[in-house]
Amino acid sequence: MGAEYNKLSGRVTPEHNRTLPFTRMLAGPLDYTAGGFNNATAAEFKPQNTRPMAMTTRAHQLTLYVSLETGLQMLADYPEIYKGQPETKFLRDVPVVWNDTRVVGGRPANYVTIARRNGREWYVGSITASHAKELDIPLEFLGKGDYIAEIYSDAPAAASAPKHATKEEKRLTAATVLHVKMVPAGGQAIRIRRAQ
Repeated sequence: MGAEYNKLSGRVTPEHNRTLPFTRMLAGPLDYTAGGFNNATAAEFKPQNTRPMAMTTRAHQLTLYVSLETGLQMLADYPEIYKGQPETKFLRDVPVVWNDTRVVGGRPANYVTIARRNGREWYVGSITASHAKELDIPLEFLGKGDYIAEIYSDAPAAASAPKHATKEEKRLTAATVLHVKMVPAGGQAIRIRRAQ
């Protein structure tokens, strides 16, 4: 089940997305349509054929491009919904193929954090289900040197306004431990590149 089910039912829940890395991806890449930007809370969600909704936060949808490996990435929503949205920068940057994958942490009924490398850049994605979650992400996989992280997170009000995300940049090293705070149905997507 990918985003097309949002037109038919409420079956593509945050729990569904969070479970896929522990089930369908055990055999390798999967087919999944991420990138729904018409985000709604579970209470607001309704299946509809025109302008379908996604029952997750904006940051959760960004994270699916990292936490779910698929050989053919796409934007699942109406083209005009992406216009002027600052999060589209992450969608332009995130690659489709990976040189390395690390499961940083997770529990099937709770959350998952996956780090993937393409060339010299790392992408880290964390998602939760219908509960808020705070966790720490060790970055020892980075190696020596200084890095810049572009971090897309749930905005403080994202639990009730799921289209709201924040973006910040941080300087870090492999010794850094990032603290992640996700709202229910939330996530955090990170692009990490070497500092100049």
